[in-house]
Amino acid sequence: MKKYSIILTHYNQMNYIFEAIDSILNQDYSNIELIITDDNSKDFNKEKITNYIEKNKKDNLKNYDFIINDENLGTVKTLNKALKKITGDYVQFLAADDALYNTKVFSRFVDEFGKTKDYVISAQAYMCGETLDKITNKCINSKKALKYNNKDARKEYEEMVRGCFYGAGATCYDIKIFKEIGFPNEKYKLVEDWSYWLYILKNNYHIRYCDFVAFLHRSGGISHYEKKDLPPHIIDYYKDIINIYDDIVLPEYDTFDLKTKTNIFLKYKYNVEFLQNN
Repeated sequence: MKKYSIILTHYNQMNYIFEAIDSILNQDYSNIELIITDDNSKDFNKEKITNYIEKNKKDNLKNYDFIINDENLGTVKTLNKALKKITGDYVQFLAADDALYNTKVFSRFVDEFGKTKDYVISAQAYMCGETLDKITNKCINSKKALKYNNKDARKEYEEMVRGCFYGAGATCYDIKIFKEIGFPNEKYKLVEDWSYWLYILKNNYHIRYCDFVAFLHRSGGISHYEKKDLPPHIIDYYKDIINIYDDIVLPEYDTFDLKTKTNIFLKYKYNVEFLQNN
């Protein structure tokens, strides 16, 4: 049976990480690898996590390991370190303050890969409040996402330049994609999903959407930060977004239709002004 790797990324989230770990240990898939990363947090406790895994793991967890950074490197570099370490055939990324939706997420992704030649599959994510049992809305417009299953990668790319419309934690990769086109660009510190998906689509690889729920996203993360007096990592996030526009989207600005151009202009303007005012 093919191995399923899950990379659990942690940064100052020890109050939530065991909920995320539970959602992994409870998966019904029979061949799982877990890599836990920590990006130089103040509160990371490897011993406590190890003891918890040893106490609660089942036979389906074949191996687990840690990557602990001595300095803060950001999400992209940390994920790339983990991607070079995994031994699985498929890989999914999960932030330590989020969780998998139910016990069948890994099995469902593997089953869907068996039906397609695509290397990337994304699914539905639920947006939650401070607690994951309070679902506020769906992250993905399923009707829109499903229609791109019948379109080529360029059409999907033309939609993706208008903004990221999949959920990072609800996406699974066949590792062949990394072998064929490389890892996410480390120029970007925190935004591995939108930048890499644009790169995938530009290289004519399709992202397939399957309409099942895979992921619970807790409010207050980097991409949904709502408080004033933004901390440095939120500033880094917006810098990444602007750089992605500058590097990838704007050089092709003239190739898009008027509606897309208008959308790009307004979103780019918003992000620049937001950063200038904070």
